[in-house]
Amino acid sequence: MRATALPARSPKPARPLRHGVVFWAVRRDGSVLLRRRAEEGLLGGMMEFPSTDWRARPWGPAEALASAPLSAKWMALPGLVRHGFTHFQLELAVMSGVGTTEGLWSPVERLGDHALPTLMKKVARHAIATFATHPYGSATSSAARSGGSPSAASLTGANESR
Repeated sequence: MRATALPARSPKPARPLRHGVVFWAVRRDGSVLLRRRAEEGLLGGMMEFPSTDWRARPWGPAEALASAPLSAKWMALPGLVRHGFTHFQLELAVMSGVGTTEGLWSPVERLGDHALPTLMKKVARHAIATFATHPYGSATSSAARSGGSPSAASLTGANESR
């Protein structure tokens, strides 16, 4: 009886949707490019794959490529990586390219050694799974090309104990 006397719970406001593009940059030896996020802000100080800013409207291909971390022939991977944060939803397109630049390069097999947030683990699993089912030649890691690639979960640290 008391429940009927209480005011109804107001509906949660819809979380806005943001968009971004992540660059899965691969070196000829199969290593992928990482960078550290700024200490302040969301996911501060954690590692990530280079990306555009996250914003309300989707990125056009030419516009996104202006933020690419290196000069390469970039290819859009099929699908999107989706992730929910407390105050917004995020959809990331993933582009892959082969090249080199200064920075931190990690073998795919060692990605679990880095402080990757769950979002970036999703990006890695998406890219690795795409290459396992749609081989794009030199854009895949050397381990995947040789058929000796461990599971995507172990490569991204999804099996790591905490």
